[in-house]
Amino acid sequence: MKSLIFVAALAALGMSASLGRSSVSPQDAQKAPEQGAALDSADRKFINDASLGGMLEVKLGQMATKQAANEEVKKFGQRMVDDHTKLTGELTKLAGQKGVTLPQVLDKKHQEQVDKLAKLGGVDFDKEYMKQMVDDHETTVEDFEKAAKDAKDPGVKSFAAGAISTLQDHLRTAKDIESRVKQEKKP
Repeated sequence: MKSLIFVAALAALGMSASLGRSSVSPQDAQKAPEQGAALDSADRKFINDASLGGMLEVKLGQMATKQAANEEVKKFGQRMVDDHTKLTGELTKLAGQKGVTLPQVLDKKHQEQVDKLAKLGGVDFDKEYMKQMVDDHETTVEDFEKAAKDAKDPGVKSFAAGAISTLQDHLRTAKDIESRVKQEKKP
């Protein structure tokens, strides 16, 4: 009788009594958090792109704290590390809930941006870094505004909407600092 109850319990859990293993495939296990709520491909792309962008901002921010000559640029770099680390934490939580695996390393395009700035220092770094921060944040704000408006998944929409004010502030600050560092001359 006890073995019959055990077999019934295993069956209810989707387990095989003879193998003692889950009958759920590894692919299905990765999809389990979604439970039928598959993300739209545009929502998945947004999550992936936001992850890559956040990784880039953190990496470049870390470089700015070491390679920049201008104290404002160094402080902005640290702010990028702090704010984008926080946003990445929120995105990681969302991705986990949606069954999305985030990239762990930068793609070729983003790595090339890192490599370009890695060769610079001082005033040259400041100018190029701030130019890149303006360019990146203009694109990022547009992408987040679009996702906040058009995302199919409410969690993706909410994440995007919640980050917009921070990203807009980054863009305003980056433009302000960039206008000043453009005027700087090498010592």
